[in-house]
Amino acid sequence: MSINITILIILILSTAFISGLFYVLLKIVYKKIDNRITDFEKKVSSDYNQIEALFSIFSVLKIDKTLPPFRGWAISPDFATILLNQILDKRPKIIVESGSGMSTILISYMLKKNNFGHLYSLEHEKNYAVKTENLLISHNLIDKATVIKADLIPFIINNSEYKWYDINFLKSDQKIDMLIIDGPPSSIQPKARYPALPLLEKYLNDDAIILIDDCKREEDHEIVKLWLSEFTDYVEEWYDIEKGAVILKKRV
Repeated sequence: MSINITILIILILSTAFISGLFYVLLKIVYKKIDNRITDFEKKVSSDYNQIEALFSIFSVLKIDKTLPPFRGWAISPDFATILLNQILDKRPKIIVESGSGMSTILISYMLKKNNFGHLYSLEHEKNYAVKTENLLISHNLIDKATVIKADLIPFIINNSEYKWYDINFLKSDQKIDMLIIDGPPSSIQPKARYPALPLLEKYLNDDAIILIDDCKREEDHEIVKLWLSEFTDYVEEWYDIEKGAVILKKRV
């Protein structure tokens, strides 16, 4: 009799253990499924926002030919809409961007629409520079933008050495109305985009605006914070888009 009771107790405890283990495993599986669903919903929402931004771009610009792919290394449509709206509103005469590509084509189309302004696009990769130039030619925009094949050369900033684009093409009396920072890539060096403002601030008009992409990346976010600590007359405007974006401008 005692043996049967012992077996019964063992069976009950085993069943309880298995049930508890099954419950724990079930919770883990449900959590993973829930996380997958959440990630999927976020992706769908992000894709929808990009499609909506893309329609907005095509509604504003008269684009004659097919465009290269958005996103990835290229700018996303949501950042492009911010960029184009700023150009439409501010009507800048001189725009400088670091890194060429999709943005170069879209900016040139907006300058064509405004019938005003010129873009200087800095590119250290010669094959990308040639590709962008060919796109400008094929879209009949070569008079709206100049692709500068600018090597990355050393600069000493705050006692530290950085590599950034050669800016010898700029004249001492030339003033920039809009600066777009989307290069060089972070693989070049830590804080690869930091030199942009220290090097170009003296060329900026008082009412110039600075647009920075990829600000959800920790490094780029830190660069913006560093700029604001060094150039205290600038304020930031944050845009919660896919990759994150910031606009800097001087206090009014």
